[in-house]
Amino acid sequence: MKKANINQKDLSRLIDLQPSNLNKKLAGKGLFSVKEIDQITQVLGLQPGYFYESLYRSWLVEKRKVSLQNLKDLIVKCLELDKISIADRIVSHILEDQRNLEFLLESGETLYAQNRYKEALYFFQNVYMNERYFNSRRLAFSLYRIFLMSREIDFDYAYDTALLLSPHIKELEGEDRRQAYSKVIAVFFILEKWVLVRQLSQTLADLSKEHDPIMYGDALVYLGIVARVNRQYTRAMFYISQYERISEEFRRWAIGNRLYVLIDQGQSEKLDDLYQYASQYGFPGFTDYLFEKCVELDRLDLIQKALSEHSEGLVNLYRPNNPIEAKRNVVALINLAKYFFAIGKTTEGITELLGATRLSLRHKLRKQATMISLLMFQYKESCTIEQQGEFIQLYSKLLNEGKISL
Repeated sequence: MKKANINQKDLSRLIDLQPSNLNKKLAGKGLFSVKEIDQITQVLGLQPGYFYESLYRSWLVEKRKVSLQNLKDLIVKCLELDKISIADRIVSHILEDQRNLEFLLESGETLYAQNRYKEALYFFQNVYMNERYFNSRRLAFSLYRIFLMSREIDFDYAYDTALLLSPHIKELEGEDRRQAYSKVIAVFFILEKWVLVRQLSQTLADLSKEHDPIMYGDALVYLGIVARVNRQYTRAMFYISQYERISEEFRRWAIGNRLYVLIDQGQSEKLDDLYQYASQYGFPGFTDYLFEKCVELDRLDLIQKALSEHSEGLVNLYRPNNPIEAKRNVVALINLAKYFFAIGKTTEGITELLGATRLSLRHKLRKQATMISLLMFQYKESCTIEQQGEFIQLYSKLLNEGKISL
């Protein structure tokens, strides 16, 4: 205060605190709140959080009585300013009484509802670390929240948290349980972890059959895809016959997925039927599989036809609504690029790869980003100067964010 040339009277006025109360707190006969400490710090022109260590010591080290809410407020402020060591010591103090784990869980949920994910993640991680050896509701709920936030960071991270969460989902209740299974399956599906997709999809089907027909249908779709990927075509057709009865939307998917099975069984002429159905259903629906098979079976005429007849619909490849759709669209764009390379239009192929790269970055699809980078390097010398510049920029970003395996 002397260095700032401010006396107690001026300070009490500037922070809107009665002089008597300020004097009492300065004398150690009362507790400053986090808000008051922040106001004093600002008035004195000091760095934010300058007094947090002193505040922590006055509250805890000196065994002063303070509410859990005040401790939470200080933890949150410490997290905002990356003063993690102070936050950790406060949490250790709080958890001297393990009954306070519920308070940490509730605090994390409050912050999560406010979209303050960095702070919420810290609270949920502390609950997880203290409950990880128990099959408890708190553990399951904390892992569920950590998993939901991890999907916004990277799908490899989401995969790790999904593996942790999977055995504990059963501790969740009702809709939370079904939603958790559905969201975890989606991550395993994107990363092509087919055994896990099959196991959890069967569990979800059993849980949702009597309660949620849409989620039940989604589970059957996943089971059908896994069966087809594993060349269990009879089983795949069985699942298709089950979910096509649920709704008109599932019936449309069933028609397309049935054609997938027939094409995979060697009926390549069904590609024309799939093209006609995709045209009726609306591009870019089914485009990922259609373009992949067109490149594989040398039916480039169908891709040319799609570009000619459905150019407006194909623009939507760049506008996915969710990560699963993004993954499918990236596959379509990669095969569209391969088509352009095959007919000698390298510049157009590079343009599609750049679009696929942007999409992979936006939705954190590491496997697809790695595939694209390999193709880009193959055709790098054919890029325009502008394309080379954007490729280098995007590639550097992918490397820095850990989305390419070297």
